[in-house]
Amino acid sequence: MLFLIFFLTFHVSAQELLPAIQVEDSPVDQLGFFKITRPLTYSVLNHSSERQDLTDELNSTAGIQTRISGSPIISIRGSQSASRVLVMQEGIPLNFSDGVGFNPLFLAKENLDGVAILKGPASASFGKDALAGAVDFRTRRQTGIRASIAQGSFNTNSAFSSYGAQSKEAFGQLSVFQEHTDGNYRLRNDLETLRSTAFFDGKLWGGRWKSYHLLARQIGSTPGATDYPSASAFHNVGHIHSLEGSFPILETAKINSLTTLGVLEQNYDGSPSKTQSVKESLRVQNDFKFFKLELFDQVSYEDFTASYLGTGTQSVIFNELGGLIQLPNEENLQSIFALRVDTSQGEVLPSVGILGENETQWQYFAHYSQGYHPASLTQRFSQSPGFVGSGNLKSEHSDEIDLGFQKSFSQTFIK
Repeated sequence: MLFLIFFLTFHVSAQELLPAIQVEDSPVDQLGFFKITRPLTYSVLNHSSERQDLTDELNSTAGIQTRISGSPIISIRGSQSASRVLVMQEGIPLNFSDGVGFNPLFLAKENLDGVAILKGPASASFGKDALAGAVDFRTRRQTGIRASIAQGSFNTNSAFSSYGAQSKEAFGQLSVFQEHTDGNYRLRNDLETLRSTAFFDGKLWGGRWKSYHLLARQIGSTPGATDYPSASAFHNVGHIHSLEGSFPILETAKINSLTTLGVLEQNYDGSPSKTQSVKESLRVQNDFKFFKLELFDQVSYEDFTASYLGTGTQSVIFNELGGLIQLPNEENLQSIFALRVDTSQGEVLPSVGILGENETQWQYFAHYSQGYHPASLTQRFSQSPGFVGSGNLKSEHSDEIDLGFQKSFSQTFIK
């Protein structure tokens, strides 16, 4: 009976459930803030199917291997590390520079609508964390009240509720989530997660604003091992806040600003650590007669405190400048040239892509891009008995050429 999994769910919603999972490919689409010129995979996350786990949803995409719970891994085409893939929610970067990448505590998996996946290096557009690709999770927007409770094996129970409201100019939503499991499989393995989110997207004061806030706490333990049989307890607390504003400054120009603050406090068996991250991105766009020009400056500051660091606390600053030119050569053909320079690391990352579509809706594309990822703070400054870091470690690099064509046909999904 130990391996028999039983799951009971009660669901109340103001609207219909999502349809069956759908996967669409398009050579050009919006990922975060940027247009791209190679295939982008978008999956609608199906909350109503038997595939309840987010990991199963992501692993159904070719070239993706994922583990969200515990130590997260998002591997794109064999990258084998979460820190080599930029993870975003609503365009908000969730990665830290401690070497882990993103923390699953910051991913509101209970309220996701879909995920867009870009395979391959994309640092010219997205910076140092996009060595192997980028993933952007989209918040599920729904008006009215939505609530659910669930009970499963190992005394697993969860509760979720959200309320969304929409006007002609804006949308707002609040959500609360709780999940607990005893996890008594041979050894103690309990886990409790509490998370709340607040999301706003709308027009205000002559511009468009988007704001996202998340508060979360996770308490639990992990089973022991042969050489350390006692269970290890952990207590993690985090919050992330972002504010994005977009304003027209001329008839053909606009300015966009995104500020993100992330704080994560972790305590594992009495060994505390704390990461504070501030990221500021400023972009200016102007549409000229024959091309579109975009210039951007992205600054990241992180402060990491842990007992295994040489001085206990280490800080890192990244300043990335860049721009892109988009050429609409013809009605169904466009070219994008992008360049990013990391002034703090001395990195120069180019990207060039061409996208076209003929009269029969066949799409063709050619794309070249580079990616890089600096050594993490742990790799550079750790002074623990089992590992000593090196401050001379170089950045990782990757590059890729994409050539191809495709056409999307209508599909019928059988439930």
